[in-house]
Amino acid sequence: MGQWICAYTKTAGELHAAEGAQRLGFRTYTPIYLDERKTERFLFPRYLFVFIDEAWRALRSTFGIVKLLMEDDRPRIVSPRVMSYLRSCEDRDGYFRTPDRYRRGDEILIVRGPLGDRDNPIKARFEHMTNRERCWALLEMMNGLVSVELSVFDIEPA
Repeated sequence: MGQWICAYTKTAGELHAAEGAQRLGFRTYTPIYLDERKTERFLFPRYLFVFIDEAWRALRSTFGIVKLLMEDDRPRIVSPRVMSYLRSCEDRDGYFRTPDRYRRGDEILIVRGPLGDRDNPIKARFEHMTNRERCWALLEMMNGLVSVELSVFDIEPA
């Protein structure tokens, strides 16, 4: 029974490294997502997942692979739960999509950043994501609603 490991590739060498590993008979996986301009991007730039059995040493000299992530003298194993989660986040076209944590209109708390902190969170309404790390929300301010762009790391569910 095989296991997934992780290889560190040359800059912009993920596809070359994957092709080299595949020529040696290994299965590879590189999660890809579409950015806001619909351009394909690697979820983990310079990293490649490789499915191995016992014979893994040939990967160390594969074109495009700089090194394998190691634990002592063996490749570090990627948890099957992690791999299963990554695959489960793919849409039918094979692109990685984060599960929608918030829906439009959900009440959120701004708990970090210039607008809020843990001791004095500010309530807002979630609008939409702009990319993987930013979102828009509506704040009640000055007798009206104000749109603000926030980092998703600055908000929590209310």
